[in-house]
Amino acid sequence: MRFSYVQIGAKDIDKLTAFYEKVCDFKKTDDKKWLNGQDGVVMEAPGFSSDSKVLFGFVKSDKGEARKINDRGYAHICFETVDMKGAISRLKKYGGSFQSTMDNPLKAPCVYCKDIEGNIVEFHIPFPSKDASIGKTLTSLLGLKKDKGIRNETGNTDLKFIHVNIITEDWRGLCDHFNTMFGSEDTGKIKDHSGSFKEGVIGVPGVHVIGKHILLPGFYLSYPTVEIFEYSIKGKDTVPQLDEIGLSAIGFKSDDLDKDKDIIIKNGGAFVKDLGEGSLLMKDKQGDLVILMK
Repeated sequence: MRFSYVQIGAKDIDKLTAFYEKVCDFKKTDDKKWLNGQDGVVMEAPGFSSDSKVLFGFVKSDKGEARKINDRGYAHICFETVDMKGAISRLKKYGGSFQSTMDNPLKAPCVYCKDIEGNIVEFHIPFPSKDASIGKTLTSLLGLKKDKGIRNETGNTDLKFIHVNIITEDWRGLCDHFNTMFGSEDTGKIKDHSGSFKEGVIGVPGVHVIGKHILLPGFYLSYPTVEIFEYSIKGKDTVPQLDEIGLSAIGFKSDDLDKDKDIIIKNGGAFVKDLGEGSLLMKDKQGDLVILMK
């Protein structure tokens, strides 16, 4: 299997896709196989080569509401950028807002925001990893001291999509579940966030967050990952459905649908339905929706 897709339900597809095009360098594509007949638009996420694309499907929905940062299930997406001020300036210019509550988000290395429909979007600078040097981190930190960003309109400044966040009541159990089902693996240190600074970044007073990232199959850098978090302060206890507004599913390309279907079921997931044209709708053990495509 190879991670390939994220689905977002949109009240207004045209406005939301224009937002991601202007703010996050998304590009429209004619590849609509992942939509499985749904009314929608597919876009390429930034940061990937032509042979390892990650696609986002924006599908029409008027059911439910955008996920809160601590709601169970898919809760936010994240982008890395060397130009935090430019990214945040564009987000504000095109109608986005802040989830973070710190005094000056434009000077922070990590900020949680909201797109024009209320979906949570995280931006942060490159932190040291096997594909980001300490020098790149320091350059990004120095950029926070400048009066304005490198770019306030469209163009390439190294912005890339790096993770989908999932909220659960048992972060270690769900990490192990994903690793067994998808052949993924833990990466990086355990994230253990608390205290006034982290509360301001997350935008939830008094919260304690713990969890970890898992590296998804098909990629060899430090991204993309699924970030699996457990919050001390709980949000909605139900996971999103495929026809609802906001983040609703992730998708994997499969060389053998029957085999991968059986692996998911054997490890506590379940089959939901056949979507047709070589696609199956599955769910993990807490109900998060997963699309498998031949």
